Amino acid sequence: MKLYIDSESFEISSSDVITGTICLKLNDDFFPEKNWNDSIALILLSWIKSFKELSKNQNSKATFYFFDGPLRFEMIETGKLGYLKLYHKDKCILRNDISSNNLVTNFRLELLKCCELAIDEFNKRGWITPETIHLNSLIKDLTLPWI
Repeated sequence: MKLYIDSESFEISSSDVITGTICLKLNDDFFPEKNWNDSIALILLSWIKSFKELSKNQNSKATFYFFDGPLRFEMIETGKLGYLKLYHKDKCILRNDISSNNLVTNFRLELLKCCELAIDEFNKRGWITPETIHLNSLIKDLTLPWI
């Protein structure tokens, strides 16, 4: 699983909401879709908070929401095995079983990479908003030592 954002697609509204392409890449498929446009800073903030719940201990679950549409994915960790479930509304449309260590570690690294790319682009464009400031402060939660 990979997280994909396209920094060239980023735009900022008159109300300082930053949008752009963000999605999951699973082999040759994308969720929700390849060029999914959503609120980048808000999603990354939300996903960091959800990830912190997942990484607290084994046998945990976290839900990660997209803001435009009834779409989400869940990561469930149960000891040595992890599950990735993709949802449209309340219907599970895909379930992948993945080694728990690989699932959590890989997602943390993917999320960190996307946050760093987004923050670099926000700074380059001079976009200082409450969300970009908060994202900059929360990124440390992804860089802390992990067991």
